[in-house]
Amino acid sequence: MVGYFFSSRVGERGAGAGRPRRAPAGPPPPPPPRRPPPPRPPRAGPGPTPAPPSRRADVQATEEERRVVLRIPAADPLGYRGPVLTLDEVSVGYVGPDGTRRAVVSGCTMDVTTASRVAVVGRNGEGKSTLLRALAGAAEPLAGSVRRHATLRVAYFSQELAETLSAADAAAVRRAVGGAGAGIDQALARLSLEGAGAARGAGAGGDTLSALELLRGKYPEAPEGELRKHLARFGLPGALAGTRMEDLSGGQRVRAALAAIVWRPPHVLVLDEPSNHLDLGTAEALAEALRRPRGAGGGSDGESGDDPDDAGGFAGGVVLASHDRALMRRVADTFYVVRDGGLKRVQGGMDEVMEEMGWAH
Repeated sequence: MVGYFFSSRVGERGAGAGRPRRAPAGPPPPPPPRRPPPPRPPRAGPGPTPAPPSRRADVQATEEERRVVLRIPAADPLGYRGPVLTLDEVSVGYVGPDGTRRAVVSGCTMDVTTASRVAVVGRNGEGKSTLLRALAGAAEPLAGSVRRHATLRVAYFSQELAETLSAADAAAVRRAVGGAGAGIDQALARLSLEGAGAARGAGAGGDTLSALELLRGKYPEAPEGELRKHLARFGLPGALAGTRMEDLSGGQRVRAALAAIVWRPPHVLVLDEPSNHLDLGTAEALAEALRRPRGAGGGSDGESGDDPDDAGGFAGGVVLASHDRALMRRVADTFYVVRDGGLKRVQGGMDEVMEEMGWAH
C-alpha cells in the first residue's frame, strides 16, 4: 500500500510559495520637526524717551516733498501806455541828528512801466536799497522828485522784512499796534529799524508771528479761509500757515513776506534782494514768477494788459536789486548800475554790466 505523507515544512513552504516574506515591523518613523515660532520682538526696557522731531524738521520735510510754485497776482491794467513811476534827478541819503543831509546817490533818473523788468546792480553800501526805498515810496528823497500814476499800486519787499518777521515777537507787535491790526505795518517797520536783536528781545515768551497771523494783522477784514488759500499759493498750505516764523526755513519766510505784500495785487513790484536765504527750489520758482507772461509785450513803453493767469509770470512791472546774477539774467532786460554816487543805465545785458562793474564773467 502506497501512502502519501506531507511534511509540515513542505506544507508550509507550499502554502507560502510565491509570496514575499514581510519584514518584521519596526518602530514608527519620528514625526517631522516642528518649525519654531518667529521670535517675538524684545520689549523695550526702561530708558530715556526719544525726543520728538523738531517742528523745523517737519517743515523742511514738507517743503522737500512739494515742488515750489509761486503765482504773484497783478492788479487790473491801468489802461495807460507809458511810465507809471519816474525818478527825476533824485538824490537819496540820510539826515543826521543835527539835520545835516548826506546824499549817497545823486542825480538819479529812471522810468518804470507796467511791463518793465529792471535790475539795479551795485556793491554793498553804494545806495541801492536807499534808492529802492525812495522809488517805492517808503522814504522821501533828499532832492528831485518821484512821480507816480494817480492810481498806481506798488508792492515793496525789503531785504530786512523776512528777517524781521522771524525775529519780531508776536506780543511785541501786538503791543506796538495797540491791539489793532491796521497799524501792523508801522510796527514791523519800527521793529525793522530797531534791528532783529532788539525785536527779539522785545517779547517775553518767544511767541513769534505765524504767516497767517501776519496776514490777519495786515488785513483784518479778510476772511481767514481766503488768507489760507493765498498762503497756499505761495507754498504755505495747511499747518505751515500757522507755523511760527522762526520755525520756517529761510525760503518759507521769504514766501510769507511776498504773500503779505501782494495780498492786494500790485501794478509794480519793487524787490530789494528777494533771493537772500532762498533754497534752490524757491529761487527757481521766484525767477519763473517774475518773468513776463507769455505773449506780453516788453519795452520801456509797454502796457502789460495781459490776463494775469496767462501761462504764469507776473503781468506787472518789476524793479529789483540783487547780487543773484542768475536771477537778474532770467528776469531783467534793463540794467542800471549804482556807482561812484550816481546811477547809470548800461546798454546791453548782464555781460555788459559785469564789464562795467569790473567783475569776472
